[in-house]
Amino acid sequence: MTNSVELTVDKVIKGGLGLGRLADGQVIMVPRVLPGEVVRVRLRRQHKQYQEAELLEVRQPSEQRVPTVAAVAIFSTRLMKNSFA
Repeated sequence: MTNSVELTVDKVIKGGLGLGRLADGQVIMVPRVLPGEVVRVRLRRQHKQYQEAELLEVRQPSEQRVPTVAAVAIFSTRLMKNSFA
């Protein structure tokens, strides 16, 4: 199954998976996303009540998303402060 679809992530559930729905109501679970993001995913595995998907692209990021470079800088700064405390 290699279908690519776009959806909005409604929420993040236990285990860190984002939950969104297709137009027909089918539940899609995808990792590495945040609530409110519009994403393009590849449908991977069909289950009885939901489908697993792979993140292909974040089309509209959440305000909560931190750019990777900024996240590394924040982590490094915190690590340095803790090392010398």
